[in-house]
Amino acid sequence: MASRPPPSASDPPIPSRPETDALLAPPWGPLGRSATLATIATACKIGLTGLATFSIAPPDGVGAARLAAAVAGRPPGIGLLTVMNHTSTLDDPGVFSAALPLYLFATDHLSGRAVRWSLCAREVCHSNPALSAFFRSGKTLAIERGGGVDQPSTRAAADALASGGWVHVFPEGKVSPSGKLGRLRWGVGALVCGCVAAGGAPPALLPLYHSGMATVLPLGSVLPRPLGKDLHLAVGEAIPLGDLTPGCTSADPEVRASTWAAITARAEAGLKALEAAAPPNPDQRRPEQVAADAAAGEAGTGAGAGALPTPGAPPGEPRPRPPWKRR
Repeated sequence: MASRPPPSASDPPIPSRPETDALLAPPWGPLGRSATLATIATACKIGLTGLATFSIAPPDGVGAARLAAAVAGRPPGIGLLTVMNHTSTLDDPGVFSAALPLYLFATDHLSGRAVRWSLCAREVCHSNPALSAFFRSGKTLAIERGGGVDQPSTRAAADALASGGWVHVFPEGKVSPSGKLGRLRWGVGALVCGCVAAGGAPPALLPLYHSGMATVLPLGSVLPRPLGKDLHLAVGEAIPLGDLTPGCTSADPEVRASTWAAITARAEAGLKALEAAAPPNPDQRRPEQVAADAAAGEAGTGAGAGALPTPGAPPGEPRPRPPWKRR
């Protein structure tokens, strides 16, 4: 049973790592994975496009075509890393289910390249064996909060990118109750560099920004309420990384850490540009939270499923301090 997307003749040879192969393997088989993905995507699409209004920018099909080309039309051997703001626990799988055709989910067993891998905190999505099997079947890896960027799930995500797959992350590492984009964790840069270090080509980095999902499933809610809601997805242009990725394989940990930070800074700039032109997301904070965040100078805090880990270092090396803490 293949644990990675089947490579084409043009895919680069990627070393197999049993630890990460086991994490990427479908627990209920390839067909079971496609069935899981298609079932969830169908339910989300009915709710978010049948009961709500879902639009993609740039208009006139430009944004939709840009997303489709990145997801299903990229060259063999080129991975895709998407980054998106996070305002609701329904953001993923909701946004992609609404934006992409259902056949991609139902046929994941044929290629494995056109449905994303994602990361979710172990205590949220992998708290027991049955729940863990369900989320693994849905291509969601368990992340250990506070475990750094070098842990089995992040190595598995990097391997998926290196073999031409698609990985999606919420680089803020948590749901933002304020509705505004918070500071990005530089694990997004570590994922890009992990892909390169694993022998893959630099992945395409695509920024996405959505509006309205917090009105469908606000923080603290259990049941989605999509009826009559106005939802919006902005698809940015791919962010060039070729001038930065040579630093990914530097023997100097400080150079690698600076490369992670530089890649993350570009991702943040791309997301902020989309945010500036997108409809605003609602502020879900209580008045006392707003006051506390204002005093702390923060946009808001919250716990979410799509967490990226805090910075770390390869085994046996000291954990580098983030660049913003060196000032």
